[in-house]
Amino acid sequence: MSADAMGRGPDHPAVVQVSAHVWAIPLYFGVPTPERLVHAYLIRGSSPSGTVLVDCGTRMNAPQIVAGARDVGVDPAEIDLFLATHEHADHVGAARELTQTYGWPVAAHRLACRWIEDADLQARERPLPHFDQLMGGSVPVQRPLDDGEVVDLGDCQLTVVHTPGHSVGSLSLVVMPDNVIISGDVIIQVVGAPFYDDPAAVRVSMATLRSLIGPDTQLLSSHAPGASRTDVAALDATLAWMDRLDAAVAAVAWPDLTTPIDDDRIRQILDTAGWTRAPVNPVTRITIQAHRRSLREKGTFPSYE
Repeated sequence: MSADAMGRGPDHPAVVQVSAHVWAIPLYFGVPTPERLVHAYLIRGSSPSGTVLVDCGTRMNAPQIVAGARDVGVDPAEIDLFLATHEHADHVGAARELTQTYGWPVAAHRLACRWIEDADLQARERPLPHFDQLMGGSVPVQRPLDDGEVVDLGDCQLTVVHTPGHSVGSLSLVVMPDNVIISGDVIIQVVGAPFYDDPAAVRVSMATLRSLIGPDTQLLSSHAPGASRTDVAALDATLAWMDRLDAAVAAVAWPDLTTPIDDDRIRQILDTAGWTRAPVNPVTRITIQAHRRSLREKGTFPSYE
């Protein structure tokens, strides 16, 4: 039965087969509004322990994960591993309920473990609005992953590529022989908002992804539409948007990192950079502060002092 023909509306949307081993499960969540789309991925290999779920959306998306797996013909109890592309609540929010119900071990980059294993710490350090409605709770990570590590699924292998910037623990997965790259949220242009921790690391990760992309590569980014497919142009757009935000911060902010920026000035920075729909909230404040720090370290602020 074709996975492409299984859609039943927002509560049970269409599961799309991306390649021989990879299915994309679209997940909708409405907190905060407006409604957003994120994807999970089911990867099936030939080995007896060869079924992996990559990401699981927010705590409200657990039923969609279960329904999507069954549409592909997988009993959720048969999933052998839950693997997180990174530590944020819209990618691991349903993990506590699902792993407790089905007994899946959890894998993530070792730098993501800190926030996955301590949801309260994540809420304090990255105070995302409506966090408790998105994140179902802390989850132990049984398999910390490192750059270059391979998850062997028999006739399919997942190679871990550390691609930080959006978060310190962000990773991408190169799925072979399918020639698919699952990149999580590292491609900021597809995320659609300036939510990242380290602009310099994003730039390095864009170069890393570019080096992995060939003419037949399918590049997947979690918040993109259409089974989350995107292309190399999104890498260039990410760099261009970050350049504009650098310029806006340099023009509107000041280099003294101990002086906080008020919300009106953050709004001015975002609007100047072209992020007119981006909200002013603790996450965008983190991004603006990261740009201030980066400009200060590079010595590229105008001479205000």
